[in-house]
Amino acid sequence: MKPFNMWSGSLPPAIRKSSIAFLLFFAVCHPASAQVSNYLFVSSAGTYVPISGGTLLTAGTSWNNQVYPVTLPSPFFFNGVWYPSMFVSCNGFITFGTTATGTNYKPLSSTENYSGAISPFGTNIWRNTLTSGGVRWQQVGREVVVQWADARRFTSTGNHEHLSFQARLNLDNGVIRFVYGPVLQLNKSLERFPQVGLRGANNSFPANVNNREVDAIRYWGASTKGTSNLALCRFTSKIPARSPANGLTFTYAWNGGMELSITADNNGSQTSWMIQPVGSNTPLCSGSGYASNTTTVVPCLVTQGQYVLKVLDSLGDGLCCLQGTGGYVLRDLIGRRIIDNRDNGKFTVTSSVDLPFDLPLGSDHIVDSLADREHLFTQDYVQAQPNDDVRAQWLIGNQADDGYQWWFYNPNGGYSRRLFMALNANNYQFPAGPDRCTFMRLGNLTANILPLNILLNVKVRSRVNGVYRSWGPATRLKIDLPALCPIVQLIDEPGTPHHSCGLTNVLLHSSKFLWATFIPTATKYKFNFT
Repeated sequence: MKPFNMWSGSLPPAIRKSSIAFLLFFAVCHPASAQVSNYLFVSSAGTYVPISGGTLLTAGTSWNNQVYPVTLPSPFFFNGVWYPSMFVSCNGFITFGTTATGTNYKPLSSTENYSGAISPFGTNIWRNTLTSGGVRWQQVGREVVVQWADARRFTSTGNHEHLSFQARLNLDNGVIRFVYGPVLQLNKSLERFPQVGLRGANNSFPANVNNREVDAIRYWGASTKGTSNLALCRFTSKIPARSPANGLTFTYAWNGGMELSITADNNGSQTSWMIQPVGSNTPLCSGSGYASNTTTVVPCLVTQGQYVLKVLDSLGDGLCCLQGTGGYVLRDLIGRRIIDNRDNGKFTVTSSVDLPFDLPLGSDHIVDSLADREHLFTQDYVQAQPNDDVRAQWLIGNQADDGYQWWFYNPNGGYSRRLFMALNANNYQFPAGPDRCTFMRLGNLTANILPLNILLNVKVRSRVNGVYRSWGPATRLKIDLPALCPIVQLIDEPGTPHHSCGLTNVLLHSSKFLWATFIPTATKYKFNFT
């Protein structure tokens, strides 16, 4: 699938951080694959910070169904398109392309012909009795903040309600955040529950409606994905009462976006980077000319596909070590790591993984307790989080085409190893059953073994009926053998065939072997019997 956005050129940081960069390429483009279902969703506890400056669109008695055009400080990336302007509805939502009608109270299920909608609280709302109520927008850093303050739902049960909320649009990476303020005097009405989420060019579900649902069972902080384009979020003081907690934040991030956090060494002007699609030498995103010993975060928005990241040093001494400690981390827009080379710029001219990476990332991952371990021995292991779809194949059909594939690689290049562990794998060190193949003992790799004392990344993906899922996020891994002199001992694992410690009454007729821990660098073992 062809990427469609270019963060082009080797712009200096001051320009790269400004709106000027966007003026070069905000021309609207319409990739056929753009769907708001591609957006990732995360709910978190945050802080509501009200704005009081910027442009006041409406306040007080004038608040009633208006829609206001807003020219953005720089184009905003939404659903695969760069938009130079937007339309703010007093009824709790934003549209792109064209305006919504003033009486549109259901922006996500509406059949109106706007190109897209962002709805933090889409319903019929207007002022309450407070004079502080109003709708305004303001640029805060690189975010455009649209705020609906001191509002209430327009219901038949009066005006005793008070809520504030914001839509925060990041001009650099296209991330959308809904941040909810305190809710006071919550009305008991069951009318006008809001639609919350995103809509594309039409209301087809689920491809072009990515929404949330809150009902009598679920809370706002534990909302679920909508089951139709009509899904609502319960908002009432009537038991069971439901409303967002102060600071609750809903985040939507484009699932083809990346952010490169790059830390320069003492010679930042020598550092540059580029991201290229597989099969092309044309960079989609690039940068250079960094201040020494600083960290810069740069976004790159692309479609789904395979890509290569190259980090370059013009002098040929990398980002480490006599010239300081530099490195980089490539993440998707909700923070999951694609490549983690932090504080590890040990290369010459080019740092790049031997094989391309895929976007978007999958959900398979290493169990949290075994992630980011950098002081491992060869007898240690990693484990994939068990996948229910793989478990369901246990003892059903072909056991050799279901399991997990591991990918170990050096972020700087020079080593890449993939290994598949099937349900029928004879992984005797671990408990038998559907989860045995989730374990990978590092010393079991006897060919193209893992390098010692070198930072690696490791990913995992599941395979079901011969079909691989997408690679999940990366974690760090390092087999750290001080002075290349590891401790060796007999295998001490009672109940396994290779258990060798503390054996007694051993018959001397060649039926029993002694097993020592496997050390990849060893060529001989010395046994001492006393």
